[in-house]
Amino acid sequence: MSFNFDVNEQISKLPEQWQPWANIALLIGVLIFLIFSFLRWRQKSGNGKSKTGQTTEINKGVAIKGGKNNQYNVEMTINNGADTEAIIEAVERILFEQEQAGNPLLSDREQAAKIAELSTELELPDQLVVAFLKNILNRDIPRDQWKDALFEAKTAFDNAQRELEELRAKAGIDDEIKDALEAAQRALDTDGEINLQAAETALREARQIWLSQLDQRRDEEDKLILHILITEAELATANFAHDRAADLWEKAAAYEAEADKLFMLDRAGKAWKKAGSLARQERVYQTMFETAKRLAASDPAHTGWQRDLSVSYERLALNADALGNTAQPLWQLACTILQDLDKAGKLAPKDRPALEEICQRASVG
Repeated sequence: MSFNFDVNEQISKLPEQWQPWANIALLIGVLIFLIFSFLRWRQKSGNGKSKTGQTTEINKGVAIKGGKNNQYNVEMTINNGADTEAIIEAVERILFEQEQAGNPLLSDREQAAKIAELSTELELPDQLVVAFLKNILNRDIPRDQWKDALFEAKTAFDNAQRELEELRAKAGIDDEIKDALEAAQRALDTDGEINLQAAETALREARQIWLSQLDQRRDEEDKLILHILITEAELATANFAHDRAADLWEKAAAYEAEADKLFMLDRAGKAWKKAGSLARQERVYQTMFETAKRLAASDPAHTGWQRDLSVSYERLALNADALGNTAQPLWQLACTILQDLDKAGKLAPKDRPALEEICQRASVG
């Protein structure tokens, strides 16, 4: 049995003078249905007003808790499968609360959408969206740097978790240090509320305990401290605390063998720039250069150390450019090393773009 209902056919059966009114009634009915559907959708999306100190439920499991005493205090849980629209509405509520507290951060829905878009694109775990969002909104990070900042923070967070897992697996760690490492792990658990600062504090406590228990196993102890410092530095980076990260990378480099410390000095230099200290970056890059120069002089045939020396010249040149100092001689030195490697057939294919760019800068007088 089938059922067909043709509205136009039914209206045509009415007396001619009633037909216009029937069409109007139909149109009104359709409009009422659309308005009702829209209002229901808005209600499910959590479009209610959020007041300070109260919690508002938003579609897909997003919840915002208002600030206390006009302090920024946001709790947000984005369930798996949360759509971008729900994240945008959550972000908008945060922005509204900040504006009400006299601390306006961002201004419009399009900017809120940008945060949601980047969080989705970078596949940030739910709780990391919360942790990183606070830092993005509370620090003076230019909008065109948001993606790079979020990517760096996510990478650093992942690195810190891996380092922490290795630390916890090490044998010979006493219960006091083990408890501190487990506290750091709990603070980074993506199934709970991530607290980057608490994780850093726990790791610093583990390092201090270990330093207070120094004995004759110096090499083993230095290696453990090195791993703790690296984990702390990654967490500081994930927390957008670049000055603290730079200091920790420098400390880590002091525990590393000379042939392996260049990477850490490079990370320290980049962090000092993000912290706004070009002078401290210059100091670190000078140390990096002196180390690379010693290594390259000790074995001129070592391709890797020659490449490291060219990188150290490049870093000093970039710093000189940023400080407004003369950089061309440094670019020329870096270029010469790469050209020599190229002529000897030792330049890696991945380094060819660097050769072209560096030598181009060296030729600009």
